[in-house]
Amino acid sequence: LTLVEAISAGVPVMGGKSSGGVPFVVNYGAAGWLCDVSDPDKLADAILEKVDGGPPSMAITSRNYIESNFAPEVVAKKYLSWYGSFLEKS
Repeated sequence: LTLVEAISAGVPVMGGKSSGGVPFVVNYGAAGWLCDVSDPDKLADAILEKVDGGPPSMAITSRNYIESNFAPEVVAKKYLSWYGSFLEKS
């Protein structure tokens, strides 16, 4: 949830490549970046490389990404579709 909130505020994020749902939320290059968080040196290098926060257009792109994929009405439709698929099978 924290990643979604940050991205929706136009803040690019840094997340782990193999950290649960993080890669699903972080649209690489548009809403932030993914890196290997198991290696502290690589993580530090990745953060320092991106410390400027990315291009200004990233804030707009990331906000649009969150609105089109994680807005409450979008998520609700996805859940209804998912549950509906179970009803059709039974």
